[in-house]
Amino acid sequence: MYSDPKNAELISYFWSGKYHKSIKGINLITLYYSDVYRNSVPINYRIYDKKEGKTKNYYFQEMLKEVIDWSVKPRIVTGDSWYSGVESFKFLKNQKSGFLFGIEKNRSVSHKLEKYCLLSSVEILNEGLINHLRAFGLL
Repeated sequence: MYSDPKNAELISYFWSGKYHKSIKGINLITLYYSDVYRNSVPINYRIYDKKEGKTKNYYFQEMLKEVIDWSVKPRIVTGDSWYSGVESFKFLKNQKSGFLFGIEKNRSVSHKLEKYCLLSSVEILNEGLINHLRAFGLL
C-alpha cells in the first residue's frame, strides 16, 4: 500500500536545515506567530507540492497574505535565508511590514551605492551595516 506512488505523492527528498543534508519526507512549510511574551504558535501552513510549481517564496507570500486578510497585521516578519528572495522582500515592503531575514553570503550587496560585492566579502561591525540588495534597494 505505501509503495504505491499514488499513496505517497508528497514524499520526496528535501533539504533539511536540521540535518544539513537531503532527507526523505514531506516538506511542511509553517508560518508562526510570536508575541513579546515569547509565545509562538503556528498560524498557517502549506505542504510543499512540486506538482503545483510554486516556490517556497511563493508559498510564504500566499500564507502571509492569508493571515493579513484574517486581520493579523505583523509589525515585523522574520525568516531564514530560504525566504529571502527579492520578490518576498518587495511583497513585505508593499504590505508595510518590517522584516528581518538571513541572507546567503553569495548575495550581491552594496554599502556604497552602485559598488556591489558579495556579502561574504563585507565586514559587518557589531553596530550592523546598512546595505543595498541588488534588484531590491535599501535593506
